[in-house]
Amino acid sequence: AVLKKMKVIMSKSLKNVSMDTFYNVAWSEGQRTSAKPLYKDWLTKAGSKEIQVGDWKYGEEVNSWTKETFSEKRVIRFEFTRKTHLYIGPPVATIVQTQYCKHDNNRCILQMTVE
Repeated sequence: AVLKKMKVIMSKSLKNVSMDTFYNVAWSEGQRTSAKPLYKDWLTKAGSKEIQVGDWKYGEEVNSWTKETFSEKRVIRFEFTRKTHLYIGPPVATIVQTQYCKHDNNRCILQMTVE
């Protein structure tokens, strides 16, 4: 039931890219790797402000929504100016993402809750 509520972002293989390389480039944010941070730059280019990308916390973390266990968790906060006149609430949205991740050389699973 939970999987039907989730949005699959990518389900195909990237040729000649290991899962470790994918994780290091896309999600590590330079933590425990020499890869350049990506997520904060991406949020900045998307027009977000007041960005705080928390460090990954390592250890057993349970996503309270799915009850699935992950090996990493981080919290990201930012503000985003709404771009449509159809929004409800203030013109600037404060967003809090809690990201949960687990990965090995075969797959990288990332779940995100958004407040």
